[in-house]
Amino acid sequence: MDGKMRGGVEVARYLEWGGLNLDNSPGFAQARPGWPMPIHQLLVANHVTAVFHGHDHLYARQELDGILYQEIPQPGALNPRVGNRAADYDYTHGTVLDGSGHIRVTVSPSQVRTEFVRTWPPAAQSGDRKNREVADSLTIHPPSAAPR
Repeated sequence: MDGKMRGGVEVARYLEWGGLNLDNSPGFAQARPGWPMPIHQLLVANHVTAVFHGHDHLYARQELDGILYQEIPQPGALNPRVGNRAADYDYTHGTVLDGSGHIRVTVSPSQVRTEFVRTWPPAAQSGDRKNREVADSLTIHPPSAAPR
């Protein structure tokens, strides 16, 4: 880890999220006295199914301990290519895709569906690039246990 703390599941083990210092030694109790547990452990204990996060301006769908970590892409990016951004921001797991766009989330009593909807300006559209195309999707079913 270089300390940038970007990425999703790659950094979920560290600091407030996972409790480890960057050198992998325990550090949560001394850094956050009075907190019962790191954020990721709190999410697992309460049967959270998804975490949506931003800032890195790319599409990355990842999973850790049954939780979807969904990085939100940038809908209005002028340069829709991720290039080295995923590697620069330490995304090494999951589905990482090029393209600007947004996440459509559909919630029902039986499931949650997420879809990466690409946004291509007219000049960038071609045979394999269509505005509003769904480039990736995931269906999440509720956990069997109720939150504690």
